[in-house]
Amino acid sequence: MKAIAAPSRYGKMLLALTLCGMTLQAWMTPAPVSAFSADTSTQTKITKSETEEYIVKFREGAQQKSTKLRAANSVSTLAQSSDQHMLIRLEKAADETALESLATDPNVEYIEPNIRMYATASIEDPYYSEQWGLEQIQAPAAWEAAIGDAGVTVAVIDTGVDYTHPDLKGRVDTANDYDYVNNDRDAKDDEGHGTHVAGIIAAKQNSQGIVGVAGDRKVKILALKALDRDGEGNMYDVATAIMDAADLGADVINLSLGAELEDGVESAPRTITDAVQYAIDKGSLVVAAAGNDAASADRYVPASIPGVVTVSAVGTDLRLATFSNYGSSVDLAAPGVDILSTYPGGRYAYMSGTSQATPFVAGVAALLKASEPALSVNELNNRLLDTAADLGKTGRDNQYGYGLVDASRAIQADSSHPTEPEPSDASITSLKADQSKLSLPPSGSGTITITAYLKNGSKSAVAANDVVWQTKDKKIAVVENGLVTAAGFGKTTITATYGGKTVSVPVEIAVTKLTASKSSLTMKPDGTVSVELTATYGDKSKETVAAGEVTWKSQNEDIAVVQDGAITAKNMGSTYILATYGNKTVKIRVTVSITKLVASPNKILLKPGTSSSIIITASYGDENEVVTSDVDWKTGDAKVAVYREGEIVATGFGSTTMTATYRGKSVRISVDTRLKQLQADTTRKTLEIGQTVIPVIRAAFSDGSIEQIEEGITWTSSNEKVATVGDNGEITAKAEGSTTITARYGEKTVRITITVAP
Repeated sequence: MKAIAAPSRYGKMLLALTLCGMTLQAWMTPAPVSAFSADTSTQTKITKSETEEYIVKFREGAQQKSTKLRAANSVSTLAQSSDQHMLIRLEKAADETALESLATDPNVEYIEPNIRMYATASIEDPYYSEQWGLEQIQAPAAWEAAIGDAGVTVAVIDTGVDYTHPDLKGRVDTANDYDYVNNDRDAKDDEGHGTHVAGIIAAKQNSQGIVGVAGDRKVKILALKALDRDGEGNMYDVATAIMDAADLGADVINLSLGAELEDGVESAPRTITDAVQYAIDKGSLVVAAAGNDAASADRYVPASIPGVVTVSAVGTDLRLATFSNYGSSVDLAAPGVDILSTYPGGRYAYMSGTSQATPFVAGVAALLKASEPALSVNELNNRLLDTAADLGKTGRDNQYGYGLVDASRAIQADSSHPTEPEPSDASITSLKADQSKLSLPPSGSGTITITAYLKNGSKSAVAANDVVWQTKDKKIAVVENGLVTAAGFGKTTITATYGGKTVSVPVEIAVTKLTASKSSLTMKPDGTVSVELTATYGDKSKETVAAGEVTWKSQNEDIAVVQDGAITAKNMGSTYILATYGNKTVKIRVTVSITKLVASPNKILLKPGTSSSIIITASYGDENEVVTSDVDWKTGDAKVAVYREGEIVATGFGSTTMTATYRGKSVRISVDTRLKQLQADTTRKTLEIGQTVIPVIRAAFSDGSIEQIEEGITWTSSNEKVATVGDNGEITAKAEGSTTITARYGEKTVRITITVAP
């Protein structure tokens, strides 16, 4: 494991690929730009890719929808997104201050540029076959000694795999392969490099072609294509492929690619670092190439990322290849010069590079996992390192790491005992714990394993029962044989002593985030609402907290009280409920008030003498209550309408507004009782002297009804010498001439012209 500083800037990156003795290189040459992180208040100068693409990492549990909308609606284009990341592309004319705005979003953990990769290659005679590497790593002996045959999946994140090749047919998982370049489910190789890598790992042991390191074991290749036919890809796709591989259950992930950090940059991009750690946490051993620039692998990623098994390349003389990188990041060496393997189209080809060395180690890991499927990532890692054949200077060195990977020794090693004799106290130079810090949930547990580093440069795993374990505060955590169990909230330190040396591991049992199922409530008096709390702990686990374990408090019990998460409203007003668990407190705003008063209906059309029922509803947030009988009523004109026992009663013609008031909120109801129209069955009539007639009068009311009116009409004649009209509307002709009879009802009039003939 290699420690690494916090991420900052990074720059030119190189693919660790080689074809036919010619180094296959991929460059990333970004120009300077300013980017911003939501973690700090200062700007961080980083570099950007030529494509103007940026990777946005979301915080754990973040609500992403609004952030994605912001990105899509600003000067950027949303290119791709996943559960944890979003890839955005700035427009050419865009001001990079758009990044600053996006970085202020509380859902964003960090922003960094995406990086482009390129690759080219040539091919030698594909038919000349000699697999010298298998003998050097003792693969045939390992095949004889291996007894288990469990199914194993090795993810090859590369240019894809030609699954139709006779030596790979049936070895590739075509149900789960994926092409991130073309966004489809066919990861067939159109460049060659990925097929070559896959053949080194798992070419079938049959009567033709070559055989892979895994021999005849049940090893499947999961092909995830992150580089296109020109060898071009980007960090976003590679990181996504790593996490997808882990989610698909890959036991081993082969990364025959790499990236060189820019001068002055001390840390890897967080996108790729987080992806690697995610895979390790999910149980995938990550194996990566050291690089092909005859330079320090400590300047490359993923080679320098903690937890990655980093591989340098050796030739037939078992000396470091002239092109191979070296450094403190190197863990193992493997054959990497003139390696014959499968190539698209049923062919075979030679290639050289740490890209070819890496699948030798991945293949041995797969062989080991097939024999002992219960091995953890740490156990696989340690077995590979502990059983390596020492090369160069005695003990670990910067060229070969712990030595040449040895398949036979790895298979035959007894995992229950150290491969080397117990070191004497005097031979130990230091101890190292596999955990630099342990974060646990309450009552949770975690394991610490100890490695002893010896004076000869080698290392040895220490049995837990040989270590003296101590805890600084048993009220917070206890430890037994490396098993640490949380006892209470707080911080303490676990110390492990062995061979006169001591190593300390900080332990923290703390809530990193506390959230309530409701952050704001609007309630009615005497109403009760229950609230649940969710705690996130240092190990990123989450749980719903039992209400009895939380300390609840109301800032104003006259307005609301709380008991075991049940909040009961008392009186109108607002206050806060405080919920405390562990070292975190969350506030829940409680407002006891009517948010809205609603009348149904809110517009009433009536005719005098009729009525309409009315319902008044008070809304308290999401809760409603019918309050009609408790409302205070006021009418604008009692001659038009009044409220009586749940009804609006029309008392006369006209229009008015009724106002209902309840607990400080009011709602208005419009009442219309006006007469819309008055009609007579005739508007012109000729009579003889002494003749009578009674017109038929009809009224159209606001409620849409039409009725014949016989009472309540006021009748007048403009010339009673010609014709008179009675109270019942009977018109009597008196003398020759003409007159106008007027009928008035509800402020409407209708006129009838009467002509009396001689």
